Amino acid sequence: MAPDPATPVRPPLLRLAAGMFGVAVAASLAGGCVAVARDVPFWVGPLTLAATVPGLAASVALLTMRPAQPAHAWATPVLAGTMLRALLTLLIALVVVIATAIDKPVFMLTVLGVLLACLAIEVGVVLRMINPRGAATQPASLEGARS
Repeated sequence: MAPDPATPVRPPLLRLAAGMFGVAVAASLAGGCVAVARDVPFWVGPLTLAATVPGLAASVALLTMRPAQPAHAWATPVLAGTMLRALLTLLIALVVVIATAIDKPVFMLTVLGVLLACLAIEVGVVLRMINPRGAATQPASLEGARS
């Protein structure tokens, strides 16, 4: 039996925040290792973490302020959180690039990798919220399919 679309729900914000923060930590360590391989100081990685965490916190805080609502109504707040995270993270990254003599390719690619991974986590969490039992339980419609 499918869940009622009008039932108010909340996204699993703790899982979302933990996943995004975990990705940011892993990417910052990977960025630091890549920086060391390029004969650049390791601190490029932790600086990536410092640039991405405020954006992650702001996007999760934006979603935390919302009350429970039907699953379809979460589209706009989640999109707003994604845009806020990207804007804030990229602004901080720009300030870091301008203010320091950092290895720009490693730093910016690590920041963009974190943003992309967070987007994937967010999409997965929202899809799981909309369809908690997964797509495997729903048979595909073959109507109109060509052979």
